[in-house]
Amino acid sequence: MQSIHFVDSSIGYCAARVGYTIYKTTSGGNAWFTVLSTFKAFESIYFIDSLKGWASGTYNGAWVFRTTNGGISWDSVMVNTGAGNHVYFFNSQTGWVAAGGSMFRSTDGGVSWTEFFNSGGGDIAEFSFVNQNIGWLVILENWQVYKTTNGGINWVVMDTLPDCFNAHSIYFSSINTGWVSKSARRSTRRFLPRCTPAKRAHRRWAVF
Repeated sequence: MQSIHFVDSSIGYCAARVGYTIYKTTSGGNAWFTVLSTFKAFESIYFIDSLKGWASGTYNGAWVFRTTNGGISWDSVMVNTGAGNHVYFFNSQTGWVAAGGSMFRSTDGGVSWTEFFNSGGGDIAEFSFVNQNIGWLVILENWQVYKTTNGGINWVVMDTLPDCFNAHSIYFSSINTGWVSKSARRSTRRFLPRCTPAKRAHRRWAVF
């Protein structure tokens, strides 16, 4: 399984990269059943409630799947020719997807998407928002961390992580504290550089 999301203690969804399937549980994970099986390799899934959710996947391009009835039916749209790495929605209308090296925003529930950022090189591994204005993303290959303070309209490089091989994910729990997981060069281990800035925002990372 590549991604999992629970909306409450009983209802959850998970997406598989291998097997191209989305599963649902209504029993807190004790039993799972298929709600979507397709030819896309799923990378990420997110639901805002028990009915409305989105999944990103890859097959000759980045795709976003959407359901409004708890997975009974799905529609999809191809965003670009990259990989659909991560999807997140603030509410039923506004959300983001990382597709290849680009960030796309939807304001109509995922029906259409508009590009607001392009890395010009590496793929976006993941992004994290703490509110609708402030968020971060990390580039898979060059380890650069970008930040937005205007809801994703503009992104600025904040830091380049210490020498590593492939950044995997990023998460900020608050405006001042965040983590990135990555693989160490010449090994398969992962470690967490945690950002706990004082006066210089998001420029100090400690390895955990």
